[in-house]
Amino acid sequence: MYSLDYRKIYLTLILLSGAIFPLQGMSNDLLKCLGREELVIHKMKMTGPVYKLNQLFITELASWGGIHLKKSKVEEICANSDFTPSVNLMRALLIDGGSIFEIKHESNNASMKALNEGLVDGLLERIPHIFFSYLSDLQGISKYPHCLNEKIPELSWYLTRFKYLEEEYPVKELIRDKVKLNSIFAKIKRLDSILKECESIQKKSLEKMKTKGN
Repeated sequence: MYSLDYRKIYLTLILLSGAIFPLQGMSNDLLKCLGREELVIHKMKMTGPVYKLNQLFITELASWGGIHLKKSKVEEICANSDFTPSVNLMRALLIDGGSIFEIKHESNNASMKALNEGLVDGLLERIPHIFFSYLSDLQGISKYPHCLNEKIPELSWYLTRFKYLEEEYPVKELIRDKVKLNSIFAKIKRLDSILKECESIQKKSLEKMKTKGN
């Protein structure tokens, strides 16, 4: 209904690729699964939040070398039907941070190691803003302007923290509350229901305005 059906995208991913696995052992597992997601998005002619997130991560990771998704995280991100791979990646970065990656480098190449660590740290610094931008795009789907802030109060809590504390505290400190993060993602899983509720609120609000106008 709202052009954001994660399970439909996931099932299409499986049909198009034959199977998500075996991915483990490939040197670029993450980029491959994001590429498959991009193909599905293209075939379904989708735009919006998932499309933007997918393109952002593909652009980011295309320039990485020697940084790989840990084998233990491949299934969680690439084969978890709760969300699409790009959303699963965003969630993993917020919850687990850089521990989802392993950096492979030549033992004597300290500069390359430092460069790769810097790339991961840079992404982790930006991921909260990527997250808020994604949620803002989700909000844009609803005609009710306060939809997500009212239905997902944890989001308002995080936005307030970043508004007033970002210049004083490291990003890691501001997103430390993983319970709230998990709660946000749990609610996003039922986004269609939330948007329907907001649609009803918006209709009632418009009806009241018309009544007052008369």
